[in-house]
Order: sequence, then structure tokens, then C-alpha cells
Amino acid sequence: MVTYRPFALVLLALGLLAALSPSEISAQCLLCTDRDTGSTVTDNRASNDEDRIPLRVTVVADLDFPLLVSDGRGGSITLDPSSGQSRADGTVSTMGGSGFSGRAVVEGSPGRTIRIDLPQEVRLSSTGGGEVRITNIVSSLPPRARLGPDGRLEFSFGGRLELDGRADGDFRGRIPITVSYE
Repeated sequence: MVTYRPFALVLLALGLLAALSPSEISAQCLLCTDRDTGSTVTDNRASNDEDRIPLRVTVVADLDFPLLVSDGRGGSITLDPSSGQSRADGTVSTMGGSGFSGRAVVEGSPGRTIRIDLPQEVRLSSTGGGEVRITNIVSSLPPRARLGPDGRLEFSFGGRLELDGRADGDFRGRIPITVSYE
């Protein structure tokens, strides 16, 4: 959830749920579908993929921006995926608290190389029709991500929240993440 009110102290608590688009061998994490584990598994294995364990993705921490204040002209705040540090630009200033990068765990076949794709932009909307967007969504992953010997890989993600100064309300949205074996 993102709350943004021009000229007022605001809490940008961005509870973004990660949702994954299925591909030939992929995992989906909708956070809402399996209330016990917070994850789901999609097993669309072809006959030549019998040695692969279906991928499972679990979001262990939502993306959460710090408290902000703006004079109504807008700006942006960037949250680094590795350090969790935030940087405000324009007429947006942080007012205490700290932001937290999102974190996810992928589980599958030990030692296998996987591909994790994040969108370039996500739009968040409020019930009042307002809209903000997150751009430059990045992760802490190396160029070639590989599951560890235990079949797990944890990574964090962050991005830049852009505020135009006109939107008002509580904003929600999803960051679709696609995960597949290479």
C-alpha cells in the first residue's frame, strides 16, 4: 500500500505482492493463493524436463517505502535492493522510518541456472482513481542466477517510486516476476 497526500506527511508503505507469469517451467507466487505457505508451484514439465524439480517462489518481505512529505510538485524516491537505503529527489523528502527492499526465495533443482525477469514499470492505483508508478525495478541478482547446492536462491528487489504531486490516496499494485529454468 502506498499512501501519498501532497502537502502532508505521508506513509509510503508499499505492500507489493509479487505475482509471477507462468512460462514453460515456471513458478508463481501470488501470496494470496496458498495461505499456509505464501507460495504456489506450477509444474508444466515437458517429458525431457523430468530431472527438474518444479520451481517454487516465496516472497518473504514486501517492498516498503519510508515516510514521505511533499509540497505537491512531486518527485521520486529510490530504494536500493541490496542495501535498502532510500534516496529522495524532487520535492519529496523522507520523514523518518526506513524503507525495506522486497525479498524473495526461489527453490528448485540444486545447482540449476534460472532466469528471473522483473518488469520495467508497474502502475499502482488508489480507490479514488489516483495513480503512481514504480520504475527502474532492479534486483540484487548476478547476471546468471543459479540455485545453490540446497536448491535455494534468495534475492532482494527495489525500484523508484515516482510521484507527480497530483495523486492522492492509498495505492496498491503487484510486481509480476517471471522465473524459469534456463
